[in-house]
Amino acid sequence: EVADAIAAIEGIALQREHWAVLDLVRAAVTGHQDAPEGRVLLAGMAGVLGPDRATRGYLHRLFPSGYGPQVCKIAGMRMPRTLLLDV
Repeated sequence: EVADAIAAIEGIALQREHWAVLDLVRAAVTGHQDAPEGRVLLAGMAGVLGPDRATRGYLHRLFPSGYGPQVCKIAGMRMPRTLLLDV
């Protein structure tokens, strides 16, 4: 519910694809205590959403304000300073 509320403020209605990305980021944070680099996230997206949706462009269509700021915010975490924004 909190993620839905934050996403609504950001102008996003969370769909299955959004949740897949958020779940990948949350799993990485739980396992590694850090948000994944963009290339690692894209590899995870290929496994969950398929290779045709594992692109920088598709990620930006889902989260127009960017992976780091918007995904981390909606996922309920602070964007790490060391996050490489290569997507």
